[in-house]
Amino acid sequence: MNQSTEMRYLGATLYPLLGVEKNLYSFRVLKVTEKIPQDNNKPIRLQQWADKLWREELFCPVYSTNRYGYPAFLIPNGNSPPVGEILEIKDVPDKVYFIEVTEETLDVKIEDAIGKERELVCRMLERPFTDKFKSLDDKFWRSNWTLFFNQIPENEGVSTDIVNAYRGFKFGVVYLEGDGFYFAADIRTRYVGKKSFADYTDNEKNKILQEHIDLTINDEKRAFFLRDNGTVKIPCRYVGTTGKTIDQYTVKDLGKTVYEYYSQNYPQLKISPHEEAVFVKDRLEKDKFIAVPISRLFPIFTTEYEGLRRCSIRPQLKPDERVKIISSFINELSGVEYENKPVEIKQEYLKRERTVFIPPNLEYGSGEFLQAFPNSNTFHTTSKIFDDKVTQWGRSKLSSLYRNKSYSKFPFPDTIFLYPDTLERRDRETFLNDLKKEIKQQTELDCSIVLQRSYSTGKKERSGGSLLQKLKEIKSETKNNALIIVVLWNGLLDSVYREIKDTVKPYFSQCVTQKVVHHIVNHQNTQKAISKLQNLALAVF
Repeated sequence: MNQSTEMRYLGATLYPLLGVEKNLYSFRVLKVTEKIPQDNNKPIRLQQWADKLWREELFCPVYSTNRYGYPAFLIPNGNSPPVGEILEIKDVPDKVYFIEVTEETLDVKIEDAIGKERELVCRMLERPFTDKFKSLDDKFWRSNWTLFFNQIPENEGVSTDIVNAYRGFKFGVVYLEGDGFYFAADIRTRYVGKKSFADYTDNEKNKILQEHIDLTINDEKRAFFLRDNGTVKIPCRYVGTTGKTIDQYTVKDLGKTVYEYYSQNYPQLKISPHEEAVFVKDRLEKDKFIAVPISRLFPIFTTEYEGLRRCSIRPQLKPDERVKIISSFINELSGVEYENKPVEIKQEYLKRERTVFIPPNLEYGSGEFLQAFPNSNTFHTTSKIFDDKVTQWGRSKLSSLYRNKSYSKFPFPDTIFLYPDTLERRDRETFLNDLKKEIKQQTELDCSIVLQRSYSTGKKERSGGSLLQKLKEIKSETKNNALIIVVLWNGLLDSVYREIKDTVKPYFSQCVTQKVVHHIVNHQNTQKAISKLQNLALAVF
């Protein structure tokens, strides 16, 4: 943010939150009645239980606490179930743990809060703002508890755009020591295809919606659709087809077909009784699938989607523009109360004198140096020219590498390539050829692939059993220094990555997702493919 045409300061979209400074915050204590394993995983286990209670049972903030002599959780007292109610958590080793809602409460001031209690207070203060946005459902639709989007897209009426661009408001409450509570805010943009799932051809589904409908991809990684039922818009993931039309598929819990349900609840929507009914899973639902009309699903795209390159609404915002849009959302939050007391957001964002990082001089293979400030020129760190010099330095790093090559001249180690059996041979060969060329261009060194092996994929391989076994075999057979490049199958659990790193030690390794490989070899977005290839080569070397 500029205070003048020359001097620059650090601005954060944190706004003072007034009316909550002297409150006393009340928590309810939940006690774990069973003995739990006293091992290094205890904190992780309690955090997982807290998340499960929050997302699936109580639907309110839940935090573990060390304040008592027994494992316990704290929740807002106002959201507490009846005293004496018993909650159940199933955990390994295949055991049920019971959690009792006790009669004990804890009242604290924010300055006396310890551990995660301050976080819990902040989550409690967010709730009335969530409730306010929910009450304005004619204006906003909810993505999650602290992220709401305008009902009307910013590019409404722009016929040349193939996506609808919705501006959204992400918010939270934070506490700064010695400074008080602040309302944190930012702007998000959600891009949703104008064509429904039903309107895509089979070829388009394979090319454009692969990350939305590929059932080999782990549910939690699959791209979202927006289920658009008018003002009721819900992010969800596709999980399969019912094999029936919406007037054939009966929802057992309701005793009516999908078509009957939609006709009664959303009569304004034009849907055909003969269209396909498909299963989807809402964001917070782990095991519950619901059947919906395929025509009400619209793909949500990330900024990597090629179709966004010509969209009239860009995701990037200038600071002044960002603040202006934030202000328009905050204006909707009048009349918010916490425990019957008015709460006000003061529209003056936090501003501080900034600290900066002075870029180092970089030496390349030819003895050339890249300097942000050549000839010992120095500029005031709050000036525009300082920012321009640093930006220019950052943009010049890669071109300087291509021109002068890398400083290190150590021979490139023998390279071993491990890939999922779902990676086609043509894509594999194209990827390796492109990678070797990029490494050569950056370093003048040859990358020699001495061994290639595939590993099995499928529902039983999400934990990486075949992959890890192959790595152990490769490690036992490899005598010399080597680099192991692993292509991660899309269906692998996130936890497998850490196991890969532990398994291959002390050899060097570099992982790349099958999704990234797909982007590199399928040049639908040439600039994106080049960028990902450049970054991978830099990481490998």
